Amino acid sequence: MQEPQEASPVIAVLNHAKDHKLFDLAGLPVTAFMVMLALCALVLLGAVMLCDRRSLVPRGFLRNSFESIMLFIRDEMVRPAFGGHGDKFVPFFSTCFMFILTANLLGMVPLPIIGGTATAALPVTGALAAIVMLVSFFGGLFTAKSHFLNLFVPSGLPTALKPLLFVLELVGFFIKHSVLMVRLFANMLAGHLVIGAFIALIFVYKSYGVAVPAVGLSLFVSCLELLVAFLQAYVFTLLAVLFVGGMVHPDH
Repeated sequence: MQEPQEASPVIAVLNHAKDHKLFDLAGLPVTAFMVMLALCALVLLGAVMLCDRRSLVPRGFLRNSFESIMLFIRDEMVRPAFGGHGDKFVPFFSTCFMFILTANLLGMVPLPIIGGTATAALPVTGALAAIVMLVSFFGGLFTAKSHFLNLFVPSGLPTALKPLLFVLELVGFFIKHSVLMVRLFANMLAGHLVIGAFIALIFVYKSYGVAVPAVGLSLFVSCLELLVAFLQAYVFTLLAVLFVGGMVHPDH
């Protein structure tokens, strides 16, 4: 992590994908991504508190939006993967989706000093993937109980192959949750790098003939990033549902 520096617009764009220290608090460094994650939590908390929760009938834009998202996650993701027993996991997956989506969208806002895409950092996406992995592990443990280890051994195997398949399934368990971390990180980082590369062409060639298409392409990639912000939140949540569902209800 480095201190923020005054630099060209190229560095300003790339700083959205790079963490930097803002100040020290009680001897611990506070970084831009920490502030963005806290801001993301405050935005979601404020939005929930502004919802009209007095009526059983959804009223208002915020409450209708939240309920539509939760119903979509429940009916199109959780229930197909868990059957009729996964409704208790809907709040967790809905929180994952909304938190990642909010962090992605806030990362596109050019906030001075504190601005940045927190989901373009491996520690952040790694923490999110670790949470999903813990939910998978303990969800399978509490559901299968004494038969938990059988989740890592496909049924119908010869006895001689069971140790080998157990090791492969265990390694695969960690690998597939690592994919969550790398996929979200890489996709959110790529957009900022591409925009930075287009803007850098302006300073390299110093020509209007390059500047006009470079700015146009940068705007086009920014629009794609808006789509990617929604898409990656959806993909992360969908994969999380499949991974947790595979441990909690492996037969479904």
